[in-house]
Amino acid sequence: MISPIFVIWGYGSENILLSDFADAVHNRGHEVLVLPDEGMSRQEELTRLLSTPFILLTSAHFTRDAQNLASAYPDIKIGADFLEILFHAKPVLSVFYPHDLTTPLVLNEPALLSAFDLVLWPTPFFGYQPKPAKFHNAGWISYRNAWKPPAERSHDCVWFFSDLTSHVRRYGIDRTYEKISPILNEGVAIKFPCWPGYLEFEEAFRARGVHVIPAQQHTGDTIQDTRVAVANGLSGIIIEASAMGTPVVALPSENAVEQRIQCEFFSAFPGVVLSRPEDFLRSRASLPSVLHPCIDPFDAQAVLDLILHEAEEKLAANCDYPPCPQADEIVFLAPRPGNTVSYRSGNEIEDGIRAFNAGDYAAAIEFLSAAMTREPNNPLPFAYLGFIAAHQGLLQEAADFIAQADRVAPGRADIKAAFGEEMLKTGHPEIATVYLKEAIELQPDLQTVYPALAQSLHRVECDEEATALPFDTSLTHQTFLPRGKREGITMDAGKGDD
Repeated sequence: MISPIFVIWGYGSENILLSDFADAVHNRGHEVLVLPDEGMSRQEELTRLLSTPFILLTSAHFTRDAQNLASAYPDIKIGADFLEILFHAKPVLSVFYPHDLTTPLVLNEPALLSAFDLVLWPTPFFGYQPKPAKFHNAGWISYRNAWKPPAERSHDCVWFFSDLTSHVRRYGIDRTYEKISPILNEGVAIKFPCWPGYLEFEEAFRARGVHVIPAQQHTGDTIQDTRVAVANGLSGIIIEASAMGTPVVALPSENAVEQRIQCEFFSAFPGVVLSRPEDFLRSRASLPSVLHPCIDPFDAQAVLDLILHEAEEKLAANCDYPPCPQADEIVFLAPRPGNTVSYRSGNEIEDGIRAFNAGDYAAAIEFLSAAMTREPNNPLPFAYLGFIAAHQGLLQEAADFIAQADRVAPGRADIKAAFGEEMLKTGHPEIATVYLKEAIELQPDLQTVYPALAQSLHRVECDEEATALPFDTSLTHQTFLPRGKREGITMDAGKGDD
């Protein structure tokens, strides 16, 4: 029987399979290849995978490709995109396990899970439709030590800082420190995530006398070794700590929509207190002194046995694996073509919208950014830049662009509705519901909003509210902003060729 290598694909803190599970695989005598590899080109990665059977695993958001990762995280090098490997290099077995308990899937990932041979999940409850055919409750990978009572834990309080990339861009080190130092001065340690820029933040905060826990230290172990966890925004740490038996002070996001999601979502979890920064000490004192875990630990050996069993069954059913394509058949190994489409018509807004509809986000950002500078009182460049950010999973930036569009043109129900639809498409029905409701408040007769709102309400399990909506059932939810023309336009029924 052929022994496949294990390929673990991921980036930054989303690559949680890289530590514990990769070690378990290696200790059992299996070769582990970690991608992206800084020393290999895209062609070299794919050529290597074509020459040997491999098991492909990821815990990262696998719909992000080289283009949108480059704009979101410019210091992260991506060779072959994950979906490119999955669909072209043909692994023996493909496995997905989420890195986050809050937003385990984004964009169109729920619909693409059916492409995986095996989906491992931290809990018995899946929560998306359709449920994968091969679904296994594996427990939470960061929960690997026995629960300890608070008196036996080393740290009193640790802030597991979120949104580092946003703070690097928007504030820098000095302004970030000024913002959060009142809480750190209360004897709170801080742990940054392993995203670009974290080393500079660690060094600068240590120089100011802050107790900094190294980002490379295992997050799950640190959560289990602190009496109180602090998290900000929509951080998955909030659910992770609560599930593993550590009380949490959840600080608000800077975005009003995310604040509402926090109130509706996180307040239901045991041992979680939502707090404004000025109320931190009072909120911390109100936490339960003891909180027991409510999630299963991850058994790396049992999971490895399951993966190997599934791989052996597939290999036994396909004795000719791996396929041996001829060199002239490997057309996808050619360099990615440059942008050969011209959107330039002389109207930067129209060109930007046309590029957005074509999925060429780099060109769309170029046109829309220029339009934003030339027409600072036109809401459309801000709106479409918000849509692009949403498709890249940058929710804070997306909401900021939509807020700016609202500032320059208050009361635009079509923009609220369009952003709500984009949130629905990208797997965020909670946010979609907020914006779609705001659109209806602004323009109750905007019938095209109601089907999308009904769908988002169903997805957040508000079925009664969805069925009570007064809309024309002959309508289907659509894109609410036009594709080309600007002011005084008629709504389009959807995207398409111009």
